Amino acid sequence: MTERYLNNASSRWSCIIGLVLAIPATALGVALAVYVGWYRAGAPMENVFWMALGVMTVLGTHLLPVRMPLRGKARAATAVIWSGCLGLALNSHATFYLLSQEHAGQKRAAAVHLDQSDQSVTGAAPRSLLAIVNEREKVSVDLAKNQAYVCSNPCPWREIRSTALRARLETLVEEESAARRWQQGRDHATELFQQKRDSARQDLVAAKLSEVLNISVDNINIAQALLFAVVLEGLACLGWLFVFSLDRAPPVDHGPTKVSAVTRETSPEATPAGKTDVTDSDRPHKTSQSVSNSEQSGDWTVHMPGKETPREVKQAWLEDQVRAGKYEPTVVKVREFLGCGQPHARHVTRHLKAVMAEASPKSFT
Repeated sequence: MTERYLNNASSRWSCIIGLVLAIPATALGVALAVYVGWYRAGAPMENVFWMALGVMTVLGTHLLPVRMPLRGKARAATAVIWSGCLGLALNSHATFYLLSQEHAGQKRAAAVHLDQSDQSVTGAAPRSLLAIVNEREKVSVDLAKNQAYVCSNPCPWREIRSTALRARLETLVEEESAARRWQQGRDHATELFQQKRDSARQDLVAAKLSEVLNISVDNINIAQALLFAVVLEGLACLGWLFVFSLDRAPPVDHGPTKVSAVTRETSPEATPAGKTDVTDSDRPHKTSQSVSNSEQSGDWTVHMPGKETPREVKQAWLEDQVRAGKYEPTVVKVREFLGCGQPHARHVTRHLKAVMAEASPKSFT
């Protein structure tokens, strides 16, 4: 009795844990499928169909393992369909992860600004380097013309003009140097700013793993996306399996069991000597008194296999009991005894009824 109570309590807790895992995971998977379906298409009807396709693949991934056939071509076909649903669901969840990473990176990159303390970046920009170079060439040409001019009389203005042009040329050279230094500082600051923005776009864990493993950040992001998707789908599938477990059945007391009067009367040992078959007129009616007498007698006590006995041994024992006419197979009884699911119990029950029909076609009405 204590073992039965503990088994029932364990089954209830398994069901509760399964529901706690399965319902949020399935709801989250459906929500992600809807979001990605809305993102992938452009037209409204395309969005609707993409969302419906994503929802169906998620539901198929989560619920198909619950009632997967035990064997045969149906199991293989179900496994193939489930694999396709799983692949599409993983692709959908990975798409959401990469999209969210991209949006988060853009937000972090937008928060990065230039260093305001660098005067080469924040200060007033000098004249264009091209304008300075053009003016310097013009002054050089004017200076060359002024020096090439020949005066017939002394002309002090030529020396004055040459001096002014030389001074202007030196000023332009200095201005050009300053413009080049400003441009180099600007380029360096821009490069640092771009590096900071690129670093902010990357996920911190992915960046560190990329440095340690010497793998590109994109590959790390894809691996993380698939990992999150696999974990989510795995939690949902395991949760629903806990809720609708094929191996969870009501506990069975495997102690000594007494066989009813009908079983006693229809067994081969109960057939009178010299009589090959028992007809309906020869079979005594099942009454409460006969059942009581049968339960009080210990001759028909059957020692059933223990709880730890393999299922194949239990099934073979059932076949022997059916051939001996000591057991009438039903789906409920077979499921409780074998501790299996409803589909397997139906299959075993059909097999046992076929064995019973071959052994004694007229044993049961």
